[in-house]
Amino acid sequence: MGKKKDKEKKKQAMITTIDADVEIKRLRKENEELRARLERIAELTEDLPVSDDEDEDDEDELIDDDEDLEEEEEEEEEGATTGSRLVPSL
Repeated sequence: MGKKKDKEKKKQAMITTIDADVEIKRLRKENEELRARLERIAELTEDLPVSDDEDEDDEDELIDDDEDLEEEEEEEEEGATTGSRLVPSL
């Protein structure tokens, strides 16, 4: 009985090894394909102009939005402490 179990374990281990090898080969092929796509994208985009101005404008807008939000929160807190209610402007 012990030999039969050992044989079955070895068989299962070989199947697992083969499955793992197949998966490794599939992942390597997929990796090569993705690298090729990435290289192609890099080639296509290397001549495109890069503008830092847009990033700075976006950051300025975010900062302005944050400041506006902070002001609104402060107004709400002041209104809550005095008992008055804020009425949305029309």
